[in-house]
Amino acid sequence: MWRPHLVLIVSLGLLAGADSAKPKDARHTAEEFLAAALAGKVEDASALAEKDHVSERQVRKLKDRLAAKAIPLASARASEKGNTALVITGEVRLTKPNPDGQDRGRLLLTLTRKGGRWLVHDIDFRSETKTKDAERRFLKKFPDAKSVGEKAGK
Repeated sequence: MWRPHLVLIVSLGLLAGADSAKPKDARHTAEEFLAAALAGKVEDASALAEKDHVSERQVRKLKDRLAAKAIPLASARASEKGNTALVITGEVRLTKPNPDGQDRGRLLLTLTRKGGRWLVHDIDFRSETKTKDAERRFLKKFPDAKSVGEKAGK
């Protein structure tokens, strides 16, 4: 009589596992990439990036250049038609100013969807003004872009 219960338990376990196998959206990919990079988990972060565009050296450098253990995301917008997303972090501080003296700004992560997975394609550090300009250009180029992830609609 216990066999039907065993089948039910196994079935429920398979259903629970199916949820965790769902593809991540662009926001969650960016969050995981940044968390891994800041924790020094270069291989984990690199697995979430396009090999030809974001090198392990760049990932390593990201941890060294940022004075943060975690970075909140301010927005994430994805274009289904363009298979492209723009994720913008909250303000970050660099451990050492850039040659222009700037040490505060935001990270802009451009992601592309390949084979059903979002991957980090590019990482830029920009001032507040240049961040707004980049976001405007992105939305003009990809008018179908919508907010994604936890802060969608905000």
